[in-house]
Amino acid sequence: MLRRIIAYSLVVIALIPLALLLIWVMVKSPPPGYTKPTDFSTPELVQHAKEFQAASVQLQNTRDDPSGQTRLDVTFTDVGITSQIRILPPDDLRRLPDWLSNPQVVFTSEAMVIMGDVEVGGTEATISLHMVPRVTEDGNVSLRLDQTRAGRVPLPEAVNDKARSSIEERIEDQRAKINRRNAGSKDQKEQLLALEIMEAGLRLLNGQEAVIDTRKADLVIERIVLQDKRLRLIGRNVNAAPPQTTQTN
Repeated sequence: MLRRIIAYSLVVIALIPLALLLIWVMVKSPPPGYTKPTDFSTPELVQHAKEFQAASVQLQNTRDDPSGQTRLDVTFTDVGITSQIRILPPDDLRRLPDWLSNPQVVFTSEAMVIMGDVEVGGTEATISLHMVPRVTEDGNVSLRLDQTRAGRVPLPEAVNDKARSSIEERIEDQRAKINRRNAGSKDQKEQLLALEIMEAGLRLLNGQEAVIDTRKADLVIERIVLQDKRLRLIGRNVNAAPPQTTQTN
C-alpha cells in the first residue's frame, strides 16, 4: 500500500509541471484567425483597407438618404477592418493602452472576435473577446460576450480588470470630447455612437448584454449575417418605411 501511495504521488508530482507547461503553451499560442502586422505587405494592407472604405461609403449613403431609396445591404470583411486599423497614422495607434498592441477583428459563423496582443505582469499573450450579435425588435444591435480568452485558454481576471479600467478612462475622454462639439452636428452624432460602443464594451466586460443604439447614427438594422471572415448588415435609414412583406394564403 505504501509503495502504491508513493508511486501515485510521484506521478502526480510529475504531471503538475507538465500541466503547467501545457497551460503556458496554450496561453502563448495565438487563437484561430490571428495575424501579425508583418503577414501583409503595405500595398496589400492598403488594398484590403479599400474594402472597408467602400463598405463604409455604402453605409454612409444610407444614413444620408432619409427617403429610403438607398437600402442598407453592406458586407464588411475582417481583413478589411484589420487592414484599416493597421494603416492608421501612428498618432492614432498611440491612443491605445500601452499594454495593448496589434488590435484586429476576426469574423466566424458564430461570433465577432476582437483580438489584441497584451503584456500584463511580464506575461505576453493574445487576448480575444468573442461577441455574439443579434438584432433587437426596434432595429438596434445587441451584443453578448460569449467568452474571453488568453491564447487558447480562459482570460485571467487581472486582464479583464485592466481592460475595464482602460475603457472607463476612454469613456471619460470621449464624454469630454462630445461636450466640445456643436450640439446636433453630424460630427457629434458620430462621437455619440463611438461613446455608445465604448459603454457597450464596458457592459460586456461586466457580464451584461449591451445594446448599441444605431438610431443615433440614423440607421435601423433589420438583419445581421455572420460568416467566416464576413459580416453582412441589412437595414434602412431610420426615417424610411420598413419594407413591405407579402403574405401568402
